[in-house]
Amino acid sequence: MIDATAELIAGGGADDATIMEITATAGLATGTFYNHFKDRAEIIAETAINIMEQISASINSAGLAEEDIVVRLAAGTRRFLDITYDHPTWAWAVLRAIDYLPSLRPRVYQYIGSTVRIGHEIGEFSDEDDFTLHIISSMLFAAARSRLSGQSGPETGARVAEMQLRVLGVDPARAHEAANRPVADVELAWNATPAVKGARLQEEDGRK
Repeated sequence: MIDATAELIAGGGADDATIMEITATAGLATGTFYNHFKDRAEIIAETAINIMEQISASINSAGLAEEDIVVRLAAGTRRFLDITYDHPTWAWAVLRAIDYLPSLRPRVYQYIGSTVRIGHEIGEFSDEDDFTLHIISSMLFAAARSRLSGQSGPETGARVAEMQLRVLGVDPARAHEAANRPVADVELAWNATPAVKGARLQEEDGRK
């Protein structure tokens, strides 16, 4: 049902993810929904968190090779934007879920928080409070919207990564260098059911 919810939200927004549509897309009886979730808000929230956990796990795994925390944050931002562009169904599901449930923002923003806190502890970043996390996370999600809607291109990742580092107090020259280093590709671990896998195949076919 989570994969069905992602497909519906990505296609038309959270309002399209009714309980009836979710269960129908998942091939289940409507009553089955309440065996797992209490209402639409809960499944929409869990859908966004499930997606972010998979994206975060892939990014964190790739980031282990980057010992410089400044480079790691910049590379993580660029990988996030690459993943969202390559998997727009999942990306739009998260973005539209956040619009529908603003209370989700702190839970979603926590995924970048661990890197920021490490950088602050070792003296690389000037701040790591909730306001700072909100600002740099909002920059990231605004960039994702811009990239997905075609308002910006492949340079988006490096540009927003540099801006984030500047907000975190990194020297301008170092921020620019770290944000523009070559970044190894990361493959998203795709643990989805046929509904979302089908959407992914359609996305890939559309880009060929």
